[in-house]
Amino acid sequence: MYPITQDEIEAFKQKWIYQKIFEEELSDNSFDDWIKAVDAHTTTDFGYLNPEGIIPDSAIVRPGVGRYAAPGGGGGARDLDAEDEEVGDEDG
Repeated sequence: MYPITQDEIEAFKQKWIYQKIFEEELSDNSFDDWIKAVDAHTTTDFGYLNPEGIIPDSAIVRPGVGRYAAPGGGGGARDLDAEDEEVGDEDG
C-alpha cells in the first residue's frame, strides 16, 4: 500500500525506537529500577508474575472492590454485577 520498503521500516525502527530505548536505559537504568521495585513489592498486585503463568484471583483488580473502592464506601466507577463476578470461571 505504501511505497516504503521493509528495509526502510526496519532502519527507522532501529534508529528512532530501539536505539532510543537502549540509550535511555543506559543513562537512566529505568528498567532496572522498575524490576527492582517489582521484586520489592510486598502486595499481591503482581501475583500474576509467577513461573506457572497463572493469574490468581488475588491479582485481579476489580473497580470498587478492596483498596480500589471509592472513599466513603461507594462502589467506585460502577458496581459489579453477576457477569463480572464470574471472571475466570471456565464453565460460565
